[in-house]
Amino acid sequence: MTSLLMTWVITLSAQSFCPKAEQVAAASGFPVAVFTAGTQKHGDTEICAYRGTQSANAFVSVIVQPAGSGEDPVAQLRKTAKVLTGSDAAAIAIGDGGYAFGSQEKSGAVARKGSRIYHAEISGVADKKDAAIALLKQVVK
Repeated sequence: MTSLLMTWVITLSAQSFCPKAEQVAAASGFPVAVFTAGTQKHGDTEICAYRGTQSANAFVSVIVQPAGSGEDPVAQLRKTAKVLTGSDAAAIAIGDGGYAFGSQEKSGAVARKGSRIYHAEISGVADKKDAAIALLKQVVK
């Protein structure tokens, strides 16, 4: 599980890839605010976190990281999908390809594009697979 269900956005420049709270709310279908305690920058890693304003259990995360850095988010998402849904994540056509799933506990989407991996996760609300895909589309450039 993602620690504090944070949004991770990894960038190779000073430009932020973090969607604005209004964009996240529009994609997720529920109001959110930036979760300041979880929003950080570590070198090329930008961590963006959002928390539902009407439900303390709703969190949103979006991850963009250099491919090959640390644990493979694609493999992790597929493993999580298998555990939570009993089946593999569905293939999606974003960037160079990716996967998405939705469950009662958590939904997520991950895609590769060039030298980066993008990952969106929504938890605390049931089946938001389409919302996770919409979030990825906002940050995959």
